[in-house]
Amino acid sequence: MNFGQDEQINKKQILDFATNLSFPRRNGSEGNLKARELLKSWFSDLGFKNINTESFKWNPRIRPLYFRFFTVPLTILMFVEVITIIELIFLLVFSGIFTIQLICEFTTGCTIMILMIILFSFGHVLTKLAFLHRERYFSSKLRDAQNISVEIAAEEKPKSRLVIIGAHYDSINTRFGDMTNIILYLGRFAGVFFVSILTLILPFVTMILQFFQLMSVSIILNTILLIIVLYAGFSLMVSFFNTLHNKSEGAIDNASGVAVVLGCAAWLKKNPPATVDVICVLFDVEEEGLIGSMHFASNNLNKFEKYGIEKVHMICLDGPGSKGKLGFSGSFGFPIKTTTDRGIINELQQEANKLRYQTRKIWFPYGGSDHVPFGMLKIDSCHFFSTSIVSNTISDKKELLNEENLFRATNIVINYIRELDSGEI
Repeated sequence: MNFGQDEQINKKQILDFATNLSFPRRNGSEGNLKARELLKSWFSDLGFKNINTESFKWNPRIRPLYFRFFTVPLTILMFVEVITIIELIFLLVFSGIFTIQLICEFTTGCTIMILMIILFSFGHVLTKLAFLHRERYFSSKLRDAQNISVEIAAEEKPKSRLVIIGAHYDSINTRFGDMTNIILYLGRFAGVFFVSILTLILPFVTMILQFFQLMSVSIILNTILLIIVLYAGFSLMVSFFNTLHNKSEGAIDNASGVAVVLGCAAWLKKNPPATVDVICVLFDVEEEGLIGSMHFASNNLNKFEKYGIEKVHMICLDGPGSKGKLGFSGSFGFPIKTTTDRGIINELQQEANKLRYQTRKIWFPYGGSDHVPFGMLKIDSCHFFSTSIVSNTISDKKELLNEENLFRATNIVINYIRELDSGEI
């Protein structure tokens, strides 16, 4: 759909929102408090009188504690596997008797596989448990947080659908830089995956090769496995030292997402839908466990159910403002995949195609954005982003913001709501 003269999207305003919010905003910092007040003042400037705030407390120690119940044993197992493989290679070279080592390699591999399945397939469940226990233990360490939202009510009744447009406004950076994070990321996910598969298969391959007296091939294969295990184990171990800090401007992740939500709110305030209600919400504490979106989703469940869960849609804008290709994700986890997308991505991509924007749909190994809590409630939801490697690093600066992608993301979302409102979707 083309916009009329009086309903154009304000590209410069959206870029200004993102630029002016690009300063460190980790929850618990002065920057986070400044961001809250700034966002409320911007909503007010856009003409919203009823600005809703949800204040809550959370414990920054709980989620890391839950995940370390699995990552610490996984790291230890990796180094047990290193010792076992070294011993196995030694025996392959000198004696050829290695039954106990093969059993140990296979058993360790089975345990690694189980832990990998729990972490990669059910990590979002651990996040949910951390949220449920967010005010327990270490009560002196509780922090304050706040979600900020506005509602655009449909002009007519009955109201057919509810669309939630959300983005997180907190930011963090990790100790290590972007390239180091990529190397560690590959080690933690791809490395652990290949270790779990190879340690289940290679013991049987080794026995077969021994039968055919191909010991040199077996030595080479186990040496390759040793290198992969060392890489994965090192990545897991180093990740414990990749601590969180408050030095990133968080321009792409996620001042850009906030700017798109504000841009949508500005347009919808002037051009409210006839039959679709819209909530524009800005979440706190996404970077440390999706706490803000978990709180908002659970706190507003009764409201969602009044529409019917199947008539509620959620678009999470998380990092849409880089120059990289725009994309959508509505599935995550391995080997058991969780899907939050129940049609919304195809509908958004159809709108992008009409506007002649190129987008892609991808899968992530874990659910790390604010659409996940809504997907767990069976709400049709997705993550809307642009390709970038600077998330959670000090390299995430306002100079990287791309005005065109900010406009395109806003345009896609608004056109999607217009199509819903007209009944064409």
